[in-house]
Amino acid sequence: MLKIGLGSPRYGSFTDSGTISGFASAVEAIGFDSLWVGDRAVVPTQSRDPYPGGGPVPEEYRTFLDPVVTLSFLAHATRRLRLGTSTLNAPFYSPLLLARSLTSVDILSEGRLDIGFGLGWSSDEYEAIGVPWRGRGARMEEILDVLDHVWSGSSAEYKGTLWTIPSAHIETLPVQRPRPPVLLGGFTPATLERIGRRADGWAGVGLPVPQLEYVISQIRQIAEAAGRDPDALRTVVRVNPVVTAEAAPSDAVPHRGTVVQVSDYLLAAHAAGADEVLIDLQQTARNAEELTDLAHRFHEQLSEGQGSQAAPLRADGGATHGIGRGVERAHGRSNSRRAESASHQGATARPRPVAPVRLPLARSPGGPPVPVGPFRVEPSSPSNGLPWPRHGRPLQGYGN
Repeated sequence: MLKIGLGSPRYGSFTDSGTISGFASAVEAIGFDSLWVGDRAVVPTQSRDPYPGGGPVPEEYRTFLDPVVTLSFLAHATRRLRLGTSTLNAPFYSPLLLARSLTSVDILSEGRLDIGFGLGWSSDEYEAIGVPWRGRGARMEEILDVLDHVWSGSSAEYKGTLWTIPSAHIETLPVQRPRPPVLLGGFTPATLERIGRRADGWAGVGLPVPQLEYVISQIRQIAEAAGRDPDALRTVVRVNPVVTAEAAPSDAVPHRGTVVQVSDYLLAAHAAGADEVLIDLQQTARNAEELTDLAHRFHEQLSEGQGSQAAPLRADGGATHGIGRGVERAHGRSNSRRAESASHQGATARPRPVAPVRLPLARSPGGPPVPVGPFRVEPSSPSNGLPWPRHGRPLQGYGN
């Protein structure tokens, strides 16, 4: 069954304790499965790197709370919801102190922590923190090594390329053993290899469904080649939609569209292999009441569609019939998912070949493209900084 998560209030106008605790209590009662926080250190006035979503960094990101502190607050405000990071920029932190902070959250939440790590997209943030931008992939590898060492409970010395930990007693350990689940974000070849080889899953974003299928299939193949069980890996797909009253063009979905359109995309992502979807509504809701109301509407829509096979989406992001359902409902026409469900009974979602599609990569303009399977990941255009699709923010929140 599809698990449904939300972005927790923690930036923009949603940073007060009453809003955060009230929202957490409300969505737990509605029946959501998880709450997630992102990571932001600074928002430069003149960024050296293009924002992955195109255009300037949203103004809401200029005000933000610490992600781990927010998770600790949520651990007290909730009883059942899992609490995650999507994503925490791991290279920003000392791995020993990171282990201490995350272990504390897992203990205080009684074992409800999910860790999503990313590399971020802003070299300005790396410079402000005092961490080198180059070599961040290797830094991530060693951070994972240190975390595994600390969480093993071993008192042996750790000696790596970047960090050395003397023989020491580290007996404050996570509730979840051997560690809380670790998901990694990104879709470069090196990241996919790292996920398949050592992570517990992929922290994904709202790519076109054929590309989601392809990335998930690649991770599974890598895991199997590494002697791991691919069925044990999770995929969480995040979207930050701007919710509209009228139906949006199909190539804008899931980054812009009605509740039905975005929900249809998320159901299609589930059919493609996503175990959980994460919806962050902080850039579309104007106040706490609207934030909760939108969450309720999404939960109803997704719950209604759980028993149906969602439509496959084209490589341009539009559904072959799923988005059409959204357009029909937006215009008041009724229609039933039951007939569709019957027509798809017995069907199993499998990765399928896809046509070459060019996708953006969040990095400085002019860098070489990175090939990823049957499609290519290109840097954003230096002329306008607008990656695919032209209507939306496809990678928004990916490194947040």
